[in-house]
Amino acid sequence: MKVSKPDRVLKVADVSSLAFASKAELVARTGKVVEVVDVATGASQRQIAVGPEGYRITTIDGLVFAGHKTLAGYEVATGKKVVSFKGHTQEVLAIAAAHERKLLATGSADNTLRVWDRTSGAQLAKIAHGKRSVVAVAFAPDAKSVYSVDADEALRCFEVPSGKRKLEVQIDPDSRSDDAVLAASIDGRVVTAVGSRTNEEPGQQPVRIWKDGTIAASPAWPALKSGHFAVRSAAFSTRGELLVVVVWHDYNSSSRVMAIELWDAKTAKHVRRIALSTNRIFDVAFSPDDSLLAAATSDHIALFDLA
Repeated sequence: MKVSKPDRVLKVADVSSLAFASKAELVARTGKVVEVVDVATGASQRQIAVGPEGYRITTIDGLVFAGHKTLAGYEVATGKKVVSFKGHTQEVLAIAAAHERKLLATGSADNTLRVWDRTSGAQLAKIAHGKRSVVAVAFAPDAKSVYSVDADEALRCFEVPSGKRKLEVQIDPDSRSDDAVLAASIDGRVVTAVGSRTNEEPGQQPVRIWKDGTIAASPAWPALKSGHFAVRSAAFSTRGELLVVVVWHDYNSSSRVMAIELWDAKTAKHVRRIALSTNRIFDVAFSPDDSLLAAATSDHIALFDLA
């Protein structure tokens, strides 16, 4: 597999999660801080101390949300903490912000999905997920529903704020991994994938796009020389036109090549493959105008022009 050259490289290492705060600035979770980085120059604008090491961050309306058990919202421009969210008893594994209704959703190792008022920090809903951690969350476009995936690899949808379950479907009963991926588009589609698959059979697709609880499309999976691969993350572009999925090809080999696969999100047609010589891509994010794609590797952030 031919390795792709990034259009730009930002020297920010050990990034577990990243997001665009604006077209000009990226925020990246690295250890106990969130680094605010100038996209054009790669220069660090400021560091925001966010406490114990956590995993995910998200940004909306000039704020970045990060934390461990206790989540907080910080102004990207100043680093000032403006709101806290207290309730989880174990690490927060997933965060999603809704443009509508000023809501925030979190999934945790304490086996709960929680919905919050992101301006006041008030908890609006606490939804138990049995005995398994909630590893991914996403809002429906109107924020009247929230999707979640837990380690049982079931996609669930709940009403907000009542917590009434509207949907439950098994993502992939044949998977052998507890890892799961979830992302939602602005038009109500939801993409799911599970972490690892071996010896994929013809016609089976590890990535699925759902609409109203049914499979709307299964992207045509690029031909692989081996049946070994792992899906690590997925995201829809801001306008919902592109779907990007991070894949570790031949993950049992010594090649350590990871690929970013892009599909047309509406037709499921494969658009582009970006291959990187790295042993891990931790996160991907689109810029607000969809002109850039950022990928966090173990020792840098790679930027690719999509315009």
